[in-house]
Amino acid sequence: MQGSGSSRTPALEVRDLSRIYGTGDIAVRALRGVSFHVASGDMVCIMGKSGSGKSTLLRQLGLLDAPSSGQVLLDGVDVTRLRESHRRVLRLEHLGYVFQEYALLPELTAEENVYLPSLMSGTPLRQARLQARELLAMLDLENRAGHRPSELSGGQQQRVAIARALINRPAVLFADEPTGNLDTESSERVMTALTRMNDELGVTVLFVSHDSDDQRFAKSLIVLRDGEIVSDVDR
Repeated sequence: MQGSGSSRTPALEVRDLSRIYGTGDIAVRALRGVSFHVASGDMVCIMGKSGSGKSTLLRQLGLLDAPSSGQVLLDGVDVTRLRESHRRVLRLEHLGYVFQEYALLPELTAEENVYLPSLMSGTPLRQARLQARELLAMLDLENRAGHRPSELSGGQQQRVAIARALINRPAVLFADEPTGNLDTESSERVMTALTRMNDELGVTVLFVSHDSDDQRFAKSLIVLRDGEIVSDVDR
């Protein structure tokens, strides 16, 4: 994190990032000159009240939206200046996403949901299926591989979503309120799963949460208020 003095290679850098929605009198400044960096292998919790800019920030970092000004650098490359076709490849092959609403395809099994992004990137089916099974096993879901989302609990669906986000071995995984729809026990299992993936696979994780209890799973903490960083701490 910013100011930590770490010699680790930054996985992600943010420089004076701003996002403005609308124009004139109705313009809303969702982000106001945000700057920080994240070291490779870090696990960062982004916190703040509703409307503080948490999800907006994550969308900029994950290339799901374009900033009004400023830079996002992945491995030293300014991805805000890339063409959309290049950004699309980065999203598919180098970044992973976990959403609050799971976003699983209801007609596919857990295993098929997991390996679909791998097929899209050109991996042969046999290899993609093997990788999917390995990830599901790591997340204690090997006995749910053939089940469709409607046959899984919310916590199980979210762990399937985590496996899907990891299938292409991303450098960075973004999770937007990954436990927002879950009960306490399921939330604990999902956050433990993210921590395990961070520890065992070395993937850099940035997750958004409004629950202060989730801080304990993070190595670093960013607190936003009104689109600005008010706290940036290595734990």
